[in-house]
Amino acid sequence: MLRIIDTDLCRGSYSASLDEAIARGVSRGLEPTLHFYRRSPPAVTLGYFCKVEEDVDTEYCMREGVSLVRRWTGGGTIYTDENVLVYGLSCPKEYLPENIGESYEIICGAIVDCLFYFGIKAEYKPINDVLVGRRKISGSAQFRRWSIVLQHGTILMNADFDKMFGAIKPKMDKLRKRGFSDARDAMTSIYHERGLMPEVGVLKDKFTESLCRRIGNFCGYEVIAKRGEITKEEKEEAEILEKEKYGREEWTYLR
Repeated sequence: MLRIIDTDLCRGSYSASLDEAIARGVSRGLEPTLHFYRRSPPAVTLGYFCKVEEDVDTEYCMREGVSLVRRWTGGGTIYTDENVLVYGLSCPKEYLPENIGESYEIICGAIVDCLFYFGIKAEYKPINDVLVGRRKISGSAQFRRWSIVLQHGTILMNADFDKMFGAIKPKMDKLRKRGFSDARDAMTSIYHERGLMPEVGVLKDKFTESLCRRIGNFCGYEVIAKRGEITKEEKEEAEILEKEKYGREEWTYLR
């Protein structure tokens, strides 16, 4: 079974805290869990190894009300708001291939399947991106510890690229290698591709269906999704983590 937890709109420090609390719970024997959320207020989230001073325009973020939070997964610095669906999958390592690239392919492949439902032809681009043509519509990051896998990822439903690249500093050297001179041209969203906003509930359902099917194909048995609730222990642990870790500048500005 795959437990579905949906906190929908929430602040960045809380979503990060709950993701860790869920992962710890799964490591102690709770069901594999898919956590959905969107961020309000908008947030810049840094991968564990990223540096605020290199990746973030902090003055812009303060002026525009964009919060900062550091993930405990790797990957790059991203901007998320209510138009970006974020998922966090926590599962025992046996649910996915040991090879990291192959495990990314299963989860990112579910995003490809989901986007096809909305009329978008996307493809998985190793190691952790989903592209439409050459433009990125989804990115992911993975963490392995305590015999579990935690993968975070995004699906851009819509995007204000001016605000996105006002808040974060794009890595132009990497973009030029991909043939882009403007970071805005390297990104896309469901709205930019189809001219319509997806119904967020349908997007969650289609991704869940695709993910269950792909994980089930790997494991050799049917994986059934079921909506669940945050346990008392997870709630209490998330509150502690937000107070002592994700809500503190010492963690956010970690060097």
